[in-house]
Amino acid sequence: MKRFFSIILLLVTVLNLTACARIPSFIGNGKASEYIDLGIPASENYEKGSPALYIYDMEIYDGKLYIGDGDYSANTGPVKVMAYDIAAGSWYVSGTLPDEAVTRFAYIDGQLVIPGTDPTDGWEYGNYYVLNGGEWETVRKIPGGIHNFDMAEFDGMIFAAVGVDAGKYPVACSKDGGQTFELLTLRKDGKPIDTSNVQLNRCHNFITLGDTLYVTYRTYIDGGRDIIFELYEYNPVKHCFDFTTDLIGKIFVRDIAVADFILDSAVFKDVSYMATGYLEYSKDMKEYVPLRFPDDDTVWDVCVNEDELYVLGSYKKEDGTYRITVWDNEKGEPNTFKKTLWFEYDVPAVSFAVDGNDFYFGMSNGMEAHEKNGTVLKATVK
Repeated sequence: MKRFFSIILLLVTVLNLTACARIPSFIGNGKASEYIDLGIPASENYEKGSPALYIYDMEIYDGKLYIGDGDYSANTGPVKVMAYDIAAGSWYVSGTLPDEAVTRFAYIDGQLVIPGTDPTDGWEYGNYYVLNGGEWETVRKIPGGIHNFDMAEFDGMIFAAVGVDAGKYPVACSKDGGQTFELLTLRKDGKPIDTSNVQLNRCHNFITLGDTLYVTYRTYIDGGRDIIFELYEYNPVKHCFDFTTDLIGKIFVRDIAVADFILDSAVFKDVSYMATGYLEYSKDMKEYVPLRFPDDDTVWDVCVNEDELYVLGSYKKEDGTYRITVWDNEKGEPNTFKKTLWFEYDVPAVSFAVDGNDFYFGMSNGMEAHEKNGTVLKATVK
């Protein structure tokens, strides 16, 4: 997910946020929650404390907890997919992928998939990996998809948010179940946008709200001096993506040293929630409202489980340790949250997964070395 914020964009959005952020009402405090240390599952894959132990994403599927780690900037692949058998209480290697990192999990046709963030193969095609019968199968069909950051299933088709060379378009689509993919045009003012003079030509996040599929687009132009951060929506008639809105000045981001602006997103009761270091919500993907949490927590992750919305926040204390908090919204009112649990730890929780009353946390010190990087903790709400 997660690299290279724009300093200029950061300064502008922080100033704007101060003026317009809403502070929700919060319920509950209580005592700190107890947690269980499940170890550092990828400790044998990387050096102790390595930034490659950063846990980008976590997903529970078929009784197993899967975690994503690696470092595609440092080219740390091939990457081993670590999984935790919840019933057995043990870690194991689910498979080894020809990729530098696992940064996101997604679902296609009910199967767990991993977009190929940075395949170790050539750049002619991009990858994704499908968990089938306990084995990870490589699908190498996306033309020019150097990076694959997110995937979505929509209207019987498979979409991939990819990174491509200048002159191409960074979103791919398959109409035949992944047998073939084509790159779809991004259009603005009825014309294809010009990608011939861009750097980091990438789409990153799919968001499905109502009956519309959206994708975020980010790039640099003029040698990296100017940034583009925009939202496009799928046009089923033209089979392309049309410009929706400019996200600069609308989506507020926080420089937490990891991310492609939107760390994660979830739709809950017809509202889109986006973790960007802050928590943003939108009812129409045109207007956005940032929410501020107590002590100005950094919002790392958001998910929906059993008809409840959960938000993961971390706050750095004066002694350098962190207070990790999970906020819960079950009514669908964006301005009302309650505290589900909290605890303190040496590094922040940057990802989490929820399984009933059990919460799993991926602990990492951003992209900086730390002996606790890659630790997985478990806390239970009683």
